[in-house]
Amino acid sequence: MNALEGQSFQHKETPERPRQPIRLYNKILTLALSISLPSSFPSLCPPPLALHLWVINILHDHHVVYCKSSGDPLFLEPFWMQNAASSAVVVAGWHRMSYVFPNNLSFISKELEKSIRKIHAIAKNAITHGKYIIFGTGSTQLLHAAVHALSMDNKNSTKVVANKIPYYSLYKLQTEYFQTRNCEFGGDSSMLKNNSDFAGNVIEFVTSPNNPDGNLESPVLNGPNVKHIYDHAYYWSHYTAIPAPADEDLMIFSMSKLTGHAGSRFG
Repeated sequence: MNALEGQSFQHKETPERPRQPIRLYNKILTLALSISLPSSFPSLCPPPLALHLWVINILHDHHVVYCKSSGDPLFLEPFWMQNAASSAVVVAGWHRMSYVFPNNLSFISKELEKSIRKIHAIAKNAITHGKYIIFGTGSTQLLHAAVHALSMDNKNSTKVVANKIPYYSLYKLQTEYFQTRNCEFGGDSSMLKNNSDFAGNVIEFVTSPNNPDGNLESPVLNGPNVKHIYDHAYYWSHYTAIPAPADEDLMIFSMSKLTGHAGSRFG
């Protein structure tokens, strides 16, 4: 998830919390690097420093990460440049030559899915047990796919896509660009809640932490005809406190804000 052009992502001060051991966070980094490549079994060594501690120090010193280039996470680049050798990944030339994975004849890597679940278990930011893991070309693709899927449950009615202000501009842009008779953009969730004439067929984006203000948000709209998409791209401990693991039906995370590998396009 990229921040609004010319906006800043605010890191709110939170009570001091124990820093994770370096060895523990190295495991997350190792798994994250394996996810960012089309490889299930890369050969790599974890970097000697913890990205988590490095980011926390940057945020503590500067308080704000200014997003001049639409949230491009280049503030993480110095860490990887300083640890270029230890974070290098080697992939065999014969790896992934088939369209499917030979162990289960599937288009989805079970090892990759296992790694994703392990990352969230270590970070304690999401409950993945009993949930399906779906890969996308960045969270941008998954955000639109979620809107499309939820708008198709009743083809006889138009779903209104809504967000609480301030919101990430891509929600509006994508909904309007791909607009069909099944969904349209309706603007601010709070305005819809106060509209007595509103029918209530809504798909609400809940961005937590919110982009661009960093607040931990909850749904504004509720009811039998309201569906929620929880965008948790920034829900990692180097951006915000994690009061509890997220446990919603539809949650979206991104590599961009976990390790800074936005160009890998993995959500």
